[in-house]
Amino acid sequence: MYSELALQKMEEIEDNAWKRASLQHSLDSYKKYITSYPYGKFVKEAEDKIIDLEINKIFTGKHSKLPPPHQTSYGYGSTSEVVIENATQYIMTLYYSGPDKKKIEIQPYSKINRIFSNGYYKVGARVSDSSVYPFVGERSMNGGGYSEYFYIVRTRY
Repeated sequence: MYSELALQKMEEIEDNAWKRASLQHSLDSYKKYITSYPYGKFVKEAEDKIIDLEINKIFTGKHSKLPPPHQTSYGYGSTSEVVIENATQYIMTLYYSGPDKKKIEIQPYSKINRIFSNGYYKVGARVSDSSVYPFVGERSMNGGGYSEYFYIVRTRY
């Protein structure tokens, strides 16, 4: 086992690594922290920062607009259920930033359900093909159920 002094030193080293990651405030710095401390005390915070940075990167780059979700049912609780369907041939990664922060990966031609706290969300979506522009949108979830159906149409100019 580790001595009390060794444990304090390890905690101090991790705290310093987190401070460096926070000061750099970049995707790479937070990913490096998570790689170095996969069970660290700041992992959830680092993952949340990565989601926000990924969404901001998508919003500020070339992107397309996400259509609004379809509300499938109404409810009065504090959460909303979202059915997300990936009707593309690509692995899709979705980033939701709002009351909850979620990174969701969906395999091609599959469907998943997720529960979200009600509120306003910024959403970024990208697929595993870099020639396809990412998508961005905003969501206001107010209880009940929602459906998101993602597909890609290629056009030539």
